[in-house]
Amino acid sequence: MKTKTKYVISDGEPNHPAEPFTENELAGRGFPVTQLMYLMESNWLKPKLVKVTTERIGFRVVDVVQTEVDGERYDFAIERKTHLPVRFTSYSQYKGKVDSHVNGLYDYTDVDGIKVPLTIELEDGHKENSNIRFNVEYDEKIFTNPPSIEAGHKAWMKGK
Repeated sequence: MKTKTKYVISDGEPNHPAEPFTENELAGRGFPVTQLMYLMESNWLKPKLVKVTTERIGFRVVDVVQTEVDGERYDFAIERKTHLPVRFTSYSQYKGKVDSHVNGLYDYTDVDGIKVPLTIELEDGHKENSNIRFNVEYDEKIFTNPPSIEAGHKAWMKGK
């Protein structure tokens, strides 16, 4: 984040150049959902506690922690026995209507001493699997000279 630079490549635009983050992205609006879902608080993304309630998810009783970031609401359903998040809900407003977006968190595993979910289930039943690692070494040149899509998904890694 020191360079405040990003790049996104896709099949439709495989050679998109690096560009600066927008003010909204720097304020935490660029990708807070993913960052928050994995409980990755940072200097620029600090949820504020609003309230805690109790709910049922199936047969489980969970504590729902309601938070706020930049006026946006995010809820975490925490399993009482394991103290792990089992559901993450983000909220958005459009034309005065509030929509909620619910994600189930499953298949927890230990990564460097931290329990992380490997599976995220979206509202439509689609499941996304992750391979999470912390404090990885990366090639710093990816922020000044982004690799092409042809370089593959490991192009960000050091020594690749």
